[in-house]
Amino acid sequence: METTPDHSSEIQKPASLMVHRFNQMRRRSDHNNQGGTRPAPNGADLELQRRDERNILELYRAAFIGDWDSARGILEQDAEAINARITGEEDTALHIAAAAGHTYFVRQLVNKMSENNLDLGLTNGSGNTAFCLAAVSGIVEVAEVMMGRNRELAKTRGKENMLPLEMAVSSGQRKMARYLYDATKDQLNDSDQKNLFVMLVDVDIARQMLQADSNLAIAQDRNHETALHVLTRKPLVERRQNSIEAIASLGVMKAMSQMVEFYMYGVQKNEALGFVKDLWAEAVLLDHSIISSLIGLPGRLLFTAAEQGNSEFLKIVIRSYPDVVFKVDEHQRSIFHISVLHRHENVFELIHDLGSEEDRCTTAN
Repeated sequence: METTPDHSSEIQKPASLMVHRFNQMRRRSDHNNQGGTRPAPNGADLELQRRDERNILELYRAAFIGDWDSARGILEQDAEAINARITGEEDTALHIAAAAGHTYFVRQLVNKMSENNLDLGLTNGSGNTAFCLAAVSGIVEVAEVMMGRNRELAKTRGKENMLPLEMAVSSGQRKMARYLYDATKDQLNDSDQKNLFVMLVDVDIARQMLQADSNLAIAQDRNHETALHVLTRKPLVERRQNSIEAIASLGVMKAMSQMVEFYMYGVQKNEALGFVKDLWAEAVLLDHSIISSLIGLPGRLLFTAAEQGNSEFLKIVIRSYPDVVFKVDEHQRSIFHISVLHRHENVFELIHDLGSEEDRCTTAN
């Protein structure tokens, strides 16, 4: 059994909401079945109600901390509790355990549910299955357990009609995203492909998608943005703040850890630059008017990159389209003016250096 810290004090508020919700559902069920108002409970009924409340409260706690032994005892007393809505959000024990990433608990619960032919795809009040919450948690082993029983779970949409894969990407769960993409890529429709591609611009599998369909290079998502639009708004890889000198002042183990981070930064930056070059290589094959509207107005790729100080992106664009340095935005400002306005020295130094390069080439010819 997994060992986890005791979070009992953290669940009192959700647990009280859970009991209130459970009682509401019991009262509604009794009213519907009897065709009238439920009579005042006698002593035996009150004792039964208290036992139910204790069981549901303990089941919530057990699922939350991954205590399968306690959960098994509760389910042996009350088999119906396995699919009970035990929170104000109408989560089941499977929702709670999947969200918390308790692989052993989920495996045992799924086995028990499968023995009784129970549905693993029940949705909570937000419209999410337990598998959706597993996707957000990022624990691939939990997803594997659930998909081992029902592969359709990966294709069952949740809140806002999002696929579990989209939820994993939105939550920054890269390992989960790779796993779910491999499991669902053959079932994705065109709209899913476009939305996912723009979301996946900082994930390795985006390159796989581009290789499979080059039209994705300028495909727009539901917000009418391309992957290039997203990339222009941020550095290709967040810059490390620590310098080599600062690392030298650390202890040996910390210094080694920091050096590994610097190495990974370099690897990731090279991968990101390579991906942007791949995107741009596909974009430049388009008609000139399409490219012009993409990087100038109304697309604003060029100006957004200048505003954000994204010199890496600008270098790639300017090398293939030198004339873009003369383009102006809706306020008649060039990328040079914008970079000065936003104090991005790296951008106007880039423009100056590229201009010097061109002068040298002209002189040599």
